[in-house]
Amino acid sequence: MKAYLETQRIIFVNFEKEDHVLIKELDSDPEVVKYISNGIPSDDQEVSRAINIFLTLNEKYNQSLGFWKAINKETNQFMGWFHFRPLKSNLDDLENIELGYRLKKKFWGKGYATEGSIALIEKARLNLNIKKIWAHAMLKNTASINVMQKIGLTHDYDDIYEQWPGEDKRCVWYSLNLE
Repeated sequence: MKAYLETQRIIFVNFEKEDHVLIKELDSDPEVVKYISNGIPSDDQEVSRAINIFLTLNEKYNQSLGFWKAINKETNQFMGWFHFRPLKSNLDDLENIELGYRLKKKFWGKGYATEGSIALIEKARLNLNIKKIWAHAMLKNTASINVMQKIGLTHDYDDIYEQWPGEDKRCVWYSLNLE
């Protein structure tokens, strides 16, 4: 399978319909989904919905934007995923792109999120006509906020994420201008 992107330690490859089991495993760890679903593991219906979104977005944007499996180069293990997609609020705006990721806990704190995010930003600078990169995190998710700061994004605004199932719905948006 052709890689979308490679870093020193990560290979980004397209998802396949059969990857349901990988997402189910990733989303079964309450700590991994703590800031996604308030720690509630994804059921089969949610995992199927996610895989369909991954496949649909990659196809819609001709594999230049979407979601990719992150594979560890050394061990060939599934690490999680990265996304580089239009903002949900405007899927036709290809100049404002959201960067995100979800990694298995065993890969936390080792620089993988930073490494993969920097590579996506560099790809945007060199190969894509993107003007601004966005990322957001729940206010309590300090690890993700630290990654956003490390990769050069700056605080843009505070927000309330109404869809969040937890009580504290405060989130922050960070951005990086590429123009």
